[in-house]
Amino acid sequence: MLQWMLLMGTSFVVAAYLQVVRGYNAIETGLGLALLLPKEQTERAGSSAT
Repeated sequence: MLQWMLLMGTSFVVAAYLQVVRGYNAIETGLGLALLLPKEQTERAGSSAT
């Protein structure tokens, strides 16, 4: 439950940062998150396998 809340909170903060500070629109923000999240999941899977 805590991990899920951290993931949701982090994605909200990153989306807000990209839109407010960087000036991204909704499409750019979604693409940025789509490219960011799989990378983090891949790194976790690789680190747990070793």
